[in-house]
Amino acid sequence: MPQFVIQKHIKKSSVHFDLMVHRRQVLKTWSLRSCSPGAFCLLARRLNDHRLVYLTYQGKISRGRGTVRIWDRGTYQVKEWSRNILRLKLSGRKMKGEYCLIRPDLKKPDRWWLIKLSG
Repeated sequence: MPQFVIQKHIKKSSVHFDLMVHRRQVLKTWSLRSCSPGAFCLLARRLNDHRLVYLTYQGKISRGRGTVRIWDRGTYQVKEWSRNILRLKLSGRKMKGEYCLIRPDLKKPDRWWLIKLSG
């Protein structure tokens, strides 16, 4: 089953979370300002794909970009995967249930929403 990881990314002046989903030899990645298993809806910014090594990596990031720690990890099932919608069932330690990543505005390709549907 494919895997996902959520890393807590700590910089000198800020903290955010990176949701990474294994798909076709890369990790599709979104940045979240916060992360909570109970959150209904979170703004997600699409980032460049990451290498698979980040599924298990914890530690310092090159060029002084801070450190990352694994906040949650697990497997997922694809319910729908299209250009603008990803509906996934996450089975992690903290994130459990069905979630949808949706890109509502094609003119803003990096702006997505992470919405909790059930669980």
